[in-house]
Amino acid sequence: MISSLFKKATFLLVIILAPFQWLSLFQVFGLSIKPVHISLGLVGIAVILGGNYKVWKSLLLGKFSFIYLYGFYLLWYVISLSWTQNLTYAIPLILKNIAYFGCFIAFTVLIIDLVQRGGFIQLSGVSALIGLLIFVVYMIYVFAHLGYNIFFEYYRVITSKDSASLLHWFYPKLFNFSLSALQDKETYLTALRNTVMGGIIIDIILLFMWFKILNNRVLKIVVISFIILGILLVLVSVSRSNTIILGLCLILPVLIRKRFLAKNFIRNKKILFAIPVLLIGIIIIYLLFFSNGSSPVMFVSSLAGILSTRINAIAQDARWLMYKSALTQIYNNAILGYGIGEPLLIAKNATTRVHNVFLASWFETGVFGMLLSFSWYSIIVMYLLKMIKSARFWTGQFPIEWVVTLPIISLLRVLESGAASFSLIEWLALALFFGIIKGLKKNPGKVEVNFLNA
Repeated sequence: MISSLFKKATFLLVIILAPFQWLSLFQVFGLSIKPVHISLGLVGIAVILGGNYKVWKSLLLGKFSFIYLYGFYLLWYVISLSWTQNLTYAIPLILKNIAYFGCFIAFTVLIIDLVQRGGFIQLSGVSALIGLLIFVVYMIYVFAHLGYNIFFEYYRVITSKDSASLLHWFYPKLFNFSLSALQDKETYLTALRNTVMGGIIIDIILLFMWFKILNNRVLKIVVISFIILGILLVLVSVSRSNTIILGLCLILPVLIRKRFLAKNFIRNKKILFAIPVLLIGIIIIYLLFFSNGSSPVMFVSSLAGILSTRINAIAQDARWLMYKSALTQIYNNAILGYGIGEPLLIAKNATTRVHNVFLASWFETGVFGMLLSFSWYSIIVMYLLKMIKSARFWTGQFPIEWVVTLPIISLLRVLESGAASFSLIEWLALALFFGIIKGLKKNPGKVEVNFLNA
């Protein structure tokens, strides 16, 4: 039997390694094997040999319709290979999605087990804190090795409102520092940056969950400081999708708990101490690393201006033209579609894959594939709405109002992602969501007692 310590260690590794999506160890069948994949392999060992038979049975043989619907969706994609022209592209794509789906199931089982044992919030919070710390230290190391002061560079491009550098300089430098040994030219994928930022958002959510139950004053200050650090990382990435996702994740818990906010704020006197200490710390950090005689207000104003420009550009986004072209071409072959990976013609000699899971499924695998994608997407939405409704009346210590933010990452990204499917980060967010709510449902009394004593 696999020990509880091993299970906790595998969970910690997955959360720590999740943002490091650009690190590749080797390739198998054209697919990159990354450190996070190895950690998920260990998760698979932990849940297969760990005695979680009741969890497996309830998950696979119970009423968890999402697994069945997504399984049928993948099966339809396999069937669609029969009319797909570009099998070299399609087969690795399907294999990757099947592997990710398997990782989702295994990670969900692990989380259910850990939630039932108790202490999950502490474990996930510590994992997120360590992971975020390692990510920031690694960024500082990479840029120092390249001869840059990362703090000064961020300050320079933000105050000069140089959004191009934020988009095409920082993360390409970070990615190619590790990829240079594998290729001759530099590469930069927007999807890769978005995936990394998705991992940071998961860390922020897990840290908020931990912060909610903490009683130690010093630890509260440390956790909220890393939350702010994570938020800054997402904002300065100027990723529109992740900025919107982050905004929704921060607003939704407030809306859910709005009737309790004023009472809890006054009752929790420790927060009154933590806020001024945190503000003083931020000012000190600013003076040490950013200030060159300019005011913090100017720095914040410049960043807000960059983000506003990026958000406003959504109205002119090329995706609208892409969606219009997709609907036009789908009309000519609506029943079976054009085959997996078939490029969408959006302009003269310009092709791409549809950046929307419903349109991509319809365009590639026909109307049945689109209906299947809509069905499993709807199941996630139904779970989310149900948990939002129940969170207002939650009496336990588990911060459900933060748990319900986890699927937002997945639900929004597949609507505009070039992959037109869940990335590994989005699968991990879904596994955390479903694993927590199903773990609480199976043994709520034990979980509540454990967290009350945490």
